[in-house]
Amino acid sequence: AAGRMRQLDGGQRLILVGLKSVFENVCALKQQAAHMYPSIDFSHINQQDVLTWAMSNTTAATARGLPNWANQGFFFATTLGQPQYSLLDEKSSLKHFYGSPFVTVSVANNAISKLHFHTQRTNESAIGAKEQEMLGIIQKRAEHLGESFSVPAQDADEECERELELEIEEEEEVEIEVPQKKPVKETTWDFGRVFTENSPTSLPVTVIRLGQVVRQKMKPDSLGRIRWSDKVMCTDNFLNTVADVTGAKDTCLNHYLRLVNSAILFPDGQLLLLSEREADNILVLFWNHAQVKRCQ
Repeated sequence: AAGRMRQLDGGQRLILVGLKSVFENVCALKQQAAHMYPSIDFSHINQQDVLTWAMSNTTAATARGLPNWANQGFFFATTLGQPQYSLLDEKSSLKHFYGSPFVTVSVANNAISKLHFHTQRTNESAIGAKEQEMLGIIQKRAEHLGESFSVPAQDADEECERELELEIEEEEEVEIEVPQKKPVKETTWDFGRVFTENSPTSLPVTVIRLGQVVRQKMKPDSLGRIRWSDKVMCTDNFLNTVADVTGAKDTCLNHYLRLVNSAILFPDGQLLLLSEREADNILVLFWNHAQVKRCQ
């Protein structure tokens, strides 16, 4: 992302916000370049470091796109005057797709192999002078811009490589051992009262506003700063699903949230979220009532 940063020397301030992993990458790049800090320290990061990291990412992304750019350019130049070669042969065997391993090659060598592929599959002698010049320009530019970069590639033809484009994704996995829990036995209350009460607060069961639940029992704390509707409430049975071995209910519900499956809209406009057991019991009462007057 980019924004205008005018008059930074006139009293304006710039606050850098990002994930911890982003700042770790910024620090790692700074350490690699200057070898100034023995350990990662976020306090040493400034605007120039962030811009340097962003430019480094842009350079790497551009280098990763060079092989595809060169391949498309070679395809265009070799088929410009020979439309009969515009259709690539379809490959469907497992050998073509998975027979060759991925290897790391330089961008320059990748461009040479692509050029060789396209000139071999077409009539090279029929390629015009302008097209030949275009092929040379593409190859030189790929070699110049990708001189110090390498990319993963497969020893297969262009169609197979396009189908098997390798996506490099770094995943950071954190294993969390969750304490043993046991299910909480739900409280039975007079479910028929939903037909006679105007508001869920009048029911013979503990109800709590959803916003209060988020603020008190969910992480991160920023969720609590969202303006949750005061008209959405939930029963104690909906809220408390598990307890620890001593019977104490959880103070944080992030790992034990119940899916919202059923709710009742009361005449006063408030919505009450129900547990599955509560919904099953109330649905039976709904079916047994010929006319429902108090709630929907």
